[in-house]
Amino acid sequence: MIPLASPLPAGSIFALLGDNGAGKSTTIRILNGLTPPDRGYAKILGRDTWQHASELRQRIGYVPERPKFYDWMSISQIGWFTSGFQAAGYLDRYLGLIKGFLLEPKAKLSVLSKGQYG
Repeated sequence: MIPLASPLPAGSIFALLGDNGAGKSTTIRILNGLTPPDRGYAKILGRDTWQHASELRQRIGYVPERPKFYDWMSISQIGWFTSGFQAAGYLDRYLGLIKGFLLEPKAKLSVLSKGQYG
């Protein structure tokens, strides 16, 4: 993996491109605080991604290629499940978003598009 040293403007969206084995997945794991960097550090919002992983996961978004949720769960069940990893008030906000996006809370995750799923 090559060193990265590019601050991104606030609110920006970026893509990682590269050959197989170039380190794209490792970079994402480091940025999500799932793997510590071998050397150096990674920061998001001025915070070290390994030392402040839990805090940062509450403030950033990531849509994986293959989400790890269980297709047999309903939209409302996954909100309940993920609320255990989030700040207080998350579940109420989540349920409000379901209603706002006109999603059926009892629908299984398997019926959602990738955009709805992530």
